[in-house]
Amino acid sequence: MVSQNTKTALKAKDVQIAELQGKVANAAKTTEATEALNAEIAALKRQMADELVEFALKAAGARSVKVAKAFLEEHGGDVAALVAAEPRVFRGRGAHFTNICGRCYGLGARRRRGR
Repeated sequence: MVSQNTKTALKAKDVQIAELQGKVANAAKTTEATEALNAEIAALKRQMADELVEFALKAAGARSVKVAKAFLEEHGGDVAALVAAEPRVFRGRGAHFTNICGRCYGLGARRRRGR
């Protein structure tokens, strides 16, 4: 379900990581250069992981990736578990819900109340 653009972007990041790892091998003579390159590699890996999570949440139909990420931490990073536990965060799943006062919010709620 990952788009071609996503695959291309991830492959580009993999290439960057491979290049940096090659530089680490060449720069083994200096500890500072090695540490700096290893930090850059770690940052790229974190960025790739974050992008993969965003793509998975978008593919699952997340209304807001930022909100879904916050809930995702509570579900151990399992997108399927998040979809099952928090359907209101995703399009087409639990679009209507009520607040504390019992008023219905969600898709089409205003039309039903006559506004």
